[in-house]
Amino acid sequence: MAGKVKYYQIEAPSPTDQDPHPSLTVDGEAIPCGYVLTVLLPGGWKRTALELDWNKKDSNGWYFSINRDISPIGVFCKWD
Repeated sequence: MAGKVKYYQIEAPSPTDQDPHPSLTVDGEAIPCGYVLTVLLPGGWKRTALELDWNKKDSNGWYFSINRDISPIGVFCKWD
């Protein structure tokens, strides 16, 4: 039997993360570039990867592979 699905918001990087391209977090866990998850976007739940524009510094470079125009920070995701 699969575990119960939980819903969380994707959070901005920890202020203590000194990397020029800090990781986003979900429930306190760092999420790497390329990680695939299910997120609530306009139009419903979508499966997508987190991507990073390496030319941008800090958390402004993060985007979803299916829509570069939506920042992942604050978006709800399914986490199981």
